Amino acid sequence: MMVSVDWFDETHRTVLIVLAGRWTWDEIYSSIETARGMMRTQSDTIIDIVVKFESSMMPHGSLSMHGAAAIRYPEPNLRRIIIVSSNRVMYRVMKVMLGINSELSKHYQVVDSMDRALAMMNEVA
Repeated sequence: MMVSVDWFDETHRTVLIVLAGRWTWDEIYSSIETARGMMRTQSDTIIDIVVKFESSMMPHGSLSMHGAAAIRYPEPNLRRIIIVSSNRVMYRVMKVMLGINSELSKHYQVVDSMDRALAMMNEVA
């Protein structure tokens, strides 16, 4: 499996999903279900999910469709999903998608580095 899911740190306020190498949409859906289970253990804590792309590989299928399906039933304590991609093409494609899909833009933010993701995570809600 090229997808890992774990708490970002001991505060259990951020779930980190890392996508490396070749991965599949089934792995993404499985990782989202794992993250949901983790979030349920912290039901009184507002949580961010950070999805870090360490690969520029994308499986076949619509990113917009799969992205919308992944957050169809968000946990009540989900604040947002922060997507981290240093690949400029992938970053721009995701930014454009969020700009034209208002439903996705309610839940997702796209940044180009973990430093920017950390700054967002440290913002007070």
